[in-house]
Amino acid sequence: MKKIAIILLLVGVLVAPMVAVGQPDVTTPEGWRGHIESPEDIENLLESLIEWIWGIMIIVVVGFLLYAGFLFVTAGGSEEQVGKAKDFVKYALIGIVVMLLAWGAVSLVEAFLQLGQ
Repeated sequence: MKKIAIILLLVGVLVAPMVAVGQPDVTTPEGWRGHIESPEDIENLLESLIEWIWGIMIIVVVGFLLYAGFLFVTAGGSEEQVGKAKDFVKYALIGIVVMLLAWGAVSLVEAFLQLGQ
């Protein structure tokens, strides 16, 4: 449980600057998007949501790889530690495959929806 809390803390520290930079300038009418007026607004909202999820997933995968490297370096010949490190690498690779499949599915749905227009 302690490891999960540390990983979540690290992800939060890495994501916080992206959240701060990505905020719109609400002091001008052009920067305020308090309501949705057209389908393009919904499309932009979904695209930005997908980009955020993609960025968070990349951070998690990199965190898994870094943690696996740390476990491997500090294993000191312990087969249990090396096994844990290999498992984390395996989980990171599975995460990358899932990310690529999700990206392909989104692209496929976008292409399918564009055909109807």
